[in-house]
Amino acid sequence: MLLDGIFQVKTCGFPPLEDREKSVTMFAGIDFFGGGSLTKEETIRLAELERGAVNDMFIILSDVWLDDDEETTFGFRTFKCAARCSLPKYITEELQSHIPNAVFSSNPCRIKFYTQEIVFFREDMLYRMRRSCLMPPSTEETSDPFEHLVATITHQSHLCPLPLSVQPIIWNFDHCLHIYPTPHTIVLGDRSEQKAFKYTGITCFNPGSFSNDFTFVAYRPCSQEVELSAV
Repeated sequence: MLLDGIFQVKTCGFPPLEDREKSVTMFAGIDFFGGGSLTKEETIRLAELERGAVNDMFIILSDVWLDDDEETTFGFRTFKCAARCSLPKYITEELQSHIPNAVFSSNPCRIKFYTQEIVFFREDMLYRMRRSCLMPPSTEETSDPFEHLVATITHQSHLCPLPLSVQPIIWNFDHCLHIYPTPHTIVLGDRSEQKAFKYTGITCFNPGSFSNDFTFVAYRPCSQEVELSAV
């Protein structure tokens, strides 16, 4: 509304969050994931295999430092631009010669577990979003900052909805940050306190900082069960 020639905003909200199934049905045959479109028969077969994978588990560690003697596995320091390509082979080939099954993926990266899509993103988003916040979020529905973060990125369908002055983006890879249709699971690797939140059917969690307090997450995709753990 205009008041004395000044445009004043009374209410500002997110675009509505579209249900994944509606998105997939509307764009039937379009492969957003990038692994090839599946036929109806293939989807049914994968769903049957998924139901039987009750013991399959992901162990997820975040904020792990290779040069810290107290830490035991892999992790890489956050760089400045998003998205980030995988590490070049000349950097990783020596380590890969000792651990042949190691995969040095991009950030973010996506994994397909039978019919489910899982997105992994390593960035201190909670801290950066709160620092760039012009107005404090409403506490009517929740006062939990992580829940506000999850609502923001899912409604925006983008993993890093920060202004360009704060977070430069490599435009040729900006599509890697899009989360449309919404994935089944979003893993936000952050140095803040570990959290889990299920929002409109989307399982979201932060495994916490392994370098600070040795926290991690055990995740069972078959049941979408998140187990917040620590050493």
